[in-house]
Amino acid sequence: MLSKLLPILFFIFSNIVPQEKADSIFSNLEVQIDSNNITTLLDEAWNLRSNDPLSAMQIAKYALELSVEIDDKKAQSKSLNYLGIIYSNLGANDIALDHHKAALKVAEEADDKVQIAYSYNNIGGIYGFKNDLTQAIDNIQKAIKIFEEIKNKTGLAYCSINIGKLYRNQENYDKSLKYFKRALDIASEIEIEDMKARVLLDIANVQFIKGEYRDAKTAYLELENYYQEVNYLKGLAETWNKLGEVFHKKKKYKTALDYSLKAQSLNKKILYAEGEVANLNNIALIYQSLGNISKGEKYLTEARNKSANVNDPYSILDMYKTHYEFYKETGNLKKSIQYFEKYHQLKDSVFTNEEVIKLGELESLLRIEKAENEKAVLQKELEIQKNQRNYFLVILVLLIIIAAIITYRFYEKKRLSEQLKQTNLVKDKFFRIIAHDLREPFSAILGSIDIFKDSYDELSKDERIKLIDTIQKAVKKDYELLENLLIWSRSHSNDIIFKPIKLNLKNIIENNLSLIKGNFTRKNISVEINCKDNCTLTADEQMLNSILRNLIFNAVKFTRLNGKITIDVIQKTNSVKITVNDNGLGMDQFTIDNLFRLDKKVLTRGTAGESGSGIGLLLAKEFVEKHGGTISVESSLNAGSTFNVELPKISSQ
Repeated sequence: MLSKLLPILFFIFSNIVPQEKADSIFSNLEVQIDSNNITTLLDEAWNLRSNDPLSAMQIAKYALELSVEIDDKKAQSKSLNYLGIIYSNLGANDIALDHHKAALKVAEEADDKVQIAYSYNNIGGIYGFKNDLTQAIDNIQKAIKIFEEIKNKTGLAYCSINIGKLYRNQENYDKSLKYFKRALDIASEIEIEDMKARVLLDIANVQFIKGEYRDAKTAYLELENYYQEVNYLKGLAETWNKLGEVFHKKKKYKTALDYSLKAQSLNKKILYAEGEVANLNNIALIYQSLGNISKGEKYLTEARNKSANVNDPYSILDMYKTHYEFYKETGNLKKSIQYFEKYHQLKDSVFTNEEVIKLGELESLLRIEKAENEKAVLQKELEIQKNQRNYFLVILVLLIIIAAIITYRFYEKKRLSEQLKQTNLVKDKFFRIIAHDLREPFSAILGSIDIFKDSYDELSKDERIKLIDTIQKAVKKDYELLENLLIWSRSHSNDIIFKPIKLNLKNIIENNLSLIKGNFTRKNISVEINCKDNCTLTADEQMLNSILRNLIFNAVKFTRLNGKITIDVIQKTNSVKITVNDNGLGMDQFTIDNLFRLDKKVLTRGTAGESGSGIGLLLAKEFVEKHGGTISVESSLNAGSTFNVELPKISSQ
């Protein structure tokens, strides 16, 4: 609530200065109220939105009042969208979202496609700030579809900027640069210098994040001169902040401090709260490098308080990272570990795999829409040709038949190509999920080793044991994941040869239990086996071991302390049914539906905080199907789970 009210309260107590500027604009308008006067007001509000947001807000509000008075719904929608952008610049994203939604409603009443599309794109941008990628992508998709339809290049450029920001926040910097450069090309083509200057800053920021400091520094210095010439204060503040970071990296601390302090002062003046948080973080680290710890802690406190008011997840994430680095360098291990854990907890919640996949779907949609537009142009040309050849009916019929054959073959080829693309897309999504799961333990390992290396003598015995335990768990988790991934890879490259032999099922179950005995011993889980001694079947031994081991692992993971796992084997005429039952956490229907999907990851932790990639269950399903069998699951929340595997007594590939 405080983050909503702060910009408005500031507006109320600062109203005297912008009032003079607004009055000078109002006095230049003719007495007659018409659309031209409203357009003049909105153009001025747009020009002031970054440098003087309070004046811009008052002017846009006056434009809204006039447009309501003359019942000009298109102007109303545009005024509401401009107000939303101004509130967003002030950090009041919830208020901004309300204005953009109101703009959308009015634009739909007026059937104003331009403002409908801008409303969707603005709504998508706000949801991006709020880290709701599903809503962000859905709204940007709608905007792109309309802008494509009405051939509005400016709107498409703004959509590309928002997509670039989403990819940047997801740390996919190559894709981010791709969309920023697409926006830059459009801005250059249609000669919008304002947009061009802003996109160049976004590109320089990505170069800096990627460690391309020389290119970034050159770009920032050029932008500094340009922004001073055109008086673009928000861009100038961000450029100064980034130059401060560049010079800090080069250990030129005085120059770095000068730039960062100038950036903070300017951001404070134009009420850009997120920028001020970034400045405070940088200044704290620079003072730490200069050895002035108390001054650095003062700016850390300011950054912490300011980020809490802004309530932007990415600002809070940067603030936690700054605290971790600051206290690590000053030797305060307790606080360093505290903020290290906060940083990774928030980072895991901000960057979810489901949202990364959703973002990939947006890019697919852009390609599909482009193909559909090309198809529409082709069909229109064919229609013109048809009208021109009405006198050649027989020839036309032949041409249609030929065109039909060609079209059929074209679309059949396209369908197969698209099917292959979708298969590759699913695998790409899967490997992104695996990469994230591999990165999490390595991050914990590196962080722990860092602390271990830098502060070994200061650590107590208990703290050393705790760090070693953290490293052990992380290494074990990555080893199990890599082992399953290797088996999965060999299976998909046909390196695993299917060799069914006659096996005693009870012996196989007992052997697997003995191999993973430590897993259920730690939780004091009892295991009951109900299988006849003479129960046999013909199956591939390695695959059957993998099926049973992964199902038992899964049961142990979600069973509570002192719980119970039951393995039942039922012999039928032509098959054997194996049931693995636990009395653990259970699953809801959504989790069950996505359990065996390659392109989905269900984020559920075990009873001892265990995490996993889900590849073990995927392997189990694939190996069951290689035997010609079936696998199913029955479960409900807090009532445990039952996995049913039915295999033929004699399996053949």
